[in-house]
Amino acid sequence: EGDWQPLLNEADDGYDTIDWVASQPWNDGQVGMIGESYFALTQWAAASRFHTALRCIAPGCMGVDLYRLMYEGGALTLNTAGTWVCDQLHRRFINFLRFDPWTLPLKDYPARAGYPGALFDQAIEHPDRDETWAPYDLSAILEKLDIPAFHWTGWHDCFLPASLETWAGVQRRNIYDTVRANQWLCIGPADHELTTEKTGTAGRHELAGQGITNDRIQAFFDHWLRPESDGFGKTPRVRCYVIGADRWREADDWPLPGTRFTEYYLRAHGPVGDAGEAGPETGAVPGGEAGPGLLSPEAPGDEAPDAFTYNPVRPVDHWVGKPVWSAARHLSDRRQLVSRPDVLGYVTPPLAQPLEIVGPLEATLYVSTSAPDTDFTVTLVDIWPDGYTQLVQEGIRRLRYRDGDGEHAGPPAAPGAVYELRVSMAASGYEFAAGHRLGVEVSSSAFDRWDRNLNTGHPLGQDAEIALAHQTVHHDGERPSHIVLPLAPI
Repeated sequence: EGDWQPLLNEADDGYDTIDWVASQPWNDGQVGMIGESYFALTQWAAASRFHTALRCIAPGCMGVDLYRLMYEGGALTLNTAGTWVCDQLHRRFINFLRFDPWTLPLKDYPARAGYPGALFDQAIEHPDRDETWAPYDLSAILEKLDIPAFHWTGWHDCFLPASLETWAGVQRRNIYDTVRANQWLCIGPADHELTTEKTGTAGRHELAGQGITNDRIQAFFDHWLRPESDGFGKTPRVRCYVIGADRWREADDWPLPGTRFTEYYLRAHGPVGDAGEAGPETGAVPGGEAGPGLLSPEAPGDEAPDAFTYNPVRPVDHWVGKPVWSAARHLSDRRQLVSRPDVLGYVTPPLAQPLEIVGPLEATLYVSTSAPDTDFTVTLVDIWPDGYTQLVQEGIRRLRYRDGDGEHAGPPAAPGAVYELRVSMAASGYEFAAGHRLGVEVSSSAFDRWDRNLNTGHPLGQDAEIALAHQTVHHDGERPSHIVLPLAPI
């Protein structure tokens, strides 16, 4: 009975469900909860009511705050949460093929598909965090959680940032020493649909050692819900898989203690082929017509900036037609994509030995634009000796959300002014093989993973018109644009 409203009644309903289960003759008075995606949110909601029978939870691939699922770096997660909220209001499966990501104005996106949705309307009308989002924010539970939790996610999960924020939130904010100590984090190679557990691959990489997440969750439940366990409580609290190396790293904290956070700087462009042996005939080097720049641990000196023009009519549209929910299934060769004139590429020389990264990824760009508002994207890629190029991780930052926590818009950009822009790329566990090169792509779109910025500076979703943005990326001694790589502990 009652009216279906996504998220809003899950705490009370969860409490009632636990109460019913605990009262059954086949139950010993203990309850554990497991689930991924929305069924992780229901666990956090139920835990916020502190039923005494709830002894542990295992939430997967999810955070505790709808706003943080809807927006990343100020951009709407159109392919995933932006469409999901349209689905949730209809209580039945909907035809996702009816959604056209190219719809303008964007506010008409669900209605034109035949699925008008109040939550989508809310997201368009309230792109800043305000009181509208408060009922959809469960983050208060991070401070008062009183039971163990097994947090699990994957490097290619669209909600990886939210899962990591939830883990970190408990570690920083929880008032109980024993609760902080009894949190586990497992990061596999998977995406939101756990496709790697079905395919055994992520792009070109075989994942023979990935295992099945549910096996580790069962050990967690055995430890907390049964009188005997196989010593799970003594295992390292953090376990993360390294793609490319086909092995796991373990530690008691995240980021891994001993991680060497190292700046790799964007350096000057030159003729195609200057940054390595591969030339344009292989299509192996990103950077458009200007050729590749250098990606180097050595800081730049006096270097000229790089520039490109972003046209929202022709965004970088790799994700259109591919569900980001199953991103690991779509890690195809993107060498042609990175040769576009609106993508700047920076590459290392071929590696003399393997390079392993495990941990958070962030880039700092010093940028200017002709538009009052625009986006900048950063993508880390792995370039094989034959030119095959595979995505490792990517992120976006909307320029008007450049300051503070990125949840409140600032003033329009001043034409030609230089801004420091931090672009989160979530995190990764990845080994670049000897002979491979690391590549960084800088552009202004990754459509339709995120909505495209129309460069007008008008309220989100209202525009049917677009404007060109002439973008500049600076990388000199005073404005050293760079990416920070989490080199794995030795």
